[in-house]
Amino acid sequence: MAARKFKNLTGTRITEEDESKGIKSMSEKLETHETSENACLEWDRERWNEEKASKMEKQQFEEVKLKKQMEFEEKQNIKKYEFEKEKWNNELELKEKQCQMDLTIVALS
Repeated sequence: MAARKFKNLTGTRITEEDESKGIKSMSEKLETHETSENACLEWDRERWNEEKASKMEKQQFEEVKLKKQMEFEEKQNIKKYEFEKEKWNNELELKEKQCQMDLTIVALS
């Protein structure tokens, strides 16, 4: 309608054929724009899904990494505990032998 007024102001006469061409042209432009917009939206959706999948993969990787680290630390703690236990047992045996030697010395004197 605005185009008709503009053309009327310039003195050009609009025919129905011109009007239908204009409407067809505008609808084609609109259709092209919608197609382009849909393609952009689809691309955005795909990109968002890829980023989401990437974040999920990173999160799963971090969880696995953390789990393995915890298992490793647990094994290290067990080894450390066993080492300390062995060390303590050795010290205890040494003290027992020392006590037996002391008792033997006292008994002989």
